Amino acid sequence: MRLPESQEREYIGEECQQMFNMEPVKGGNLANVDTYSEAKSLMEDFQPLTEDEKPMLQKAAKIIESKRPVGCTGCHYCTDKGCPAGIRIPEVLNCLNLLHQYHNPRMARMVYYPAIREHGPRECLNCGSCENECPQRLSIRKLLREADKKLYVGENYDIWANH
Repeated sequence: MRLPESQEREYIGEECQQMFNMEPVKGGNLANVDTYSEAKSLMEDFQPLTEDEKPMLQKAAKIIESKRPVGCTGCHYCTDKGCPAGIRIPEVLNCLNLLHQYHNPRMARMVYYPAIREHGPRECLNCGSCENECPQRLSIRKLLREADKKLYVGENYDIWANH
């Protein structure tokens, strides 16, 4: 017999629920009981990595990190609780990763300009609220300035024109 969701939440316990709401595996969200239960069932037969498997996993992690130097997971904590200027921070930071990954400024700008349509890095109040909320502890203000420097080429930039 399955408990009603409200009772199941009580059964899981407040502390456990808060822990899983934070950021399992860097930015994930187990905000409801069904997601928690599914994740829990996946871990029932968990086997830790062997000593032989660890170097392979570390190598794979380095390759992935080299392709995406800005470690933003897109959790939106910086925007939901942090940015009073309304900047779409994860989208802007993603553009830096695109630029690094593909070495194609035009393509990165095709994503960047729609992301800054309402509010862009130039409107940053430099208050640091976003950094206080970031679970990855990114230097968001610095990264916003970098995005502006590398991707902003004027207010009237036409992303569809041949540049």
